[in-house]
Amino acid sequence: MAAKISLEQGLEPRGLIAAAKSDEAQGRYDELTAEAIELQVFGAPTYVYNKELFWGQDRLDFLERALEK
Repeated sequence: MAAKISLEQGLEPRGLIAAAKSDEAQGRYDELTAEAIELQVFGAPTYVYNKELFWGQDRLDFLERALEK
């Protein structure tokens, strides 16, 4: 199923899987995990704006208001 979706989006499945398993991707994953821990992110999705956490899709209206300030 994932291969079919990849192809429908113009992505070659084997290349996509290889990229996801690459050292570069793992390094980026590790960096983002460390950043999330530092920011005390506790769930997904979490958005951070001006050092304020907005947790959950139902908080997008709060984030939108913060962005308008």
